[in-house]
Amino acid sequence: MTVASAIGGSPNTFLHIPAIAAECGLTIKRMDYDRISHNTPLITRVYPNGKTYTVADLDGVGGVPVILKELLPKLHENTPTVNGNTLYDNVKNAPNPDGTIVKTMKTPFQDEGGLAVLQGNLAKDGGVIKISAVPKEKWFLEDPLKCLKVKKTVWRH
Repeated sequence: MTVASAIGGSPNTFLHIPAIAAECGLTIKRMDYDRISHNTPLITRVYPNGKTYTVADLDGVGGVPVILKELLPKLHENTPTVNGNTLYDNVKNAPNPDGTIVKTMKTPFQDEGGLAVLQGNLAKDGGVIKISAVPKEKWFLEDPLKCLKVKKTVWRH
């Protein structure tokens, strides 16, 4: 969830990660994502989160290992991985963020992650949005509701 937030990953992770967790006997709720996203900076903006850089550009500066290495303080670095090494061992020799395509947690693209959980009268059971792909000027919407003819804020992150 931390990596998905830091890269503005797919909202489908809100379906897949809880399903994987359930197989392990764990429960993950939507608000767990929101809490993590509020505490994880967005450190890369590859398409569609930005129009300038692609996944190929990310690969050129070290790829996912660079992101994981930068996020180590927020991850469980002693977690064993499928190759038998710990997460730390797998990324310790990765390059540092280049500062352009991958930023540091101290100088991120934005202070919060790229995914958010929406709640309110229009999303009673909650909703998910990839805020990193939405321009900041559209983060707040005030529009008259046609059926009620009143001004109502429908989403605020």
